[in-house]
Amino acid sequence: MFSYPDAARYRVGTNYQQLPSNKPLSQVYSPYQRDGAGTLNGNYGGDPDYVRSGFRKMAFRPHSAVQGHVDWNGRLQSYATEVTEKDFEQSRELWHIISKEEGGQKQFLDNITPTLMPVVPELREKAIGE
Repeated sequence: MFSYPDAARYRVGTNYQQLPSNKPLSQVYSPYQRDGAGTLNGNYGGDPDYVRSGFRKMAFRPHSAVQGHVDWNGRLQSYATEVTEKDFEQSRELWHIISKEEGGQKQFLDNITPTLMPVVPELREKAIGE
């Protein structure tokens, strides 16, 4: 289970999960894995690379107990990620370091501005404003 994905990426390429032999039976929405050689799935069209946003709501499976399953200590959830202030600590630290260098802020903004151009205006304003 551990080494197969790594070996498949090396042998076949980044889109090894799109091959019929590796493709899941149920449809999986995963816009993080797209583009590159061997793309077979239509590349999600114009969908953004980020999921946790207002563009596409997350669809959760109904929770159901599996009979005869091993008891776990604690709760088990299929998706339990939250964005907290702790997620922004490293980026704030980087900004403080860059701000101390002469011309650092301008150079940083010159580097990220071209990647923000195709982003929806509301998100672009949030990225620049905070």
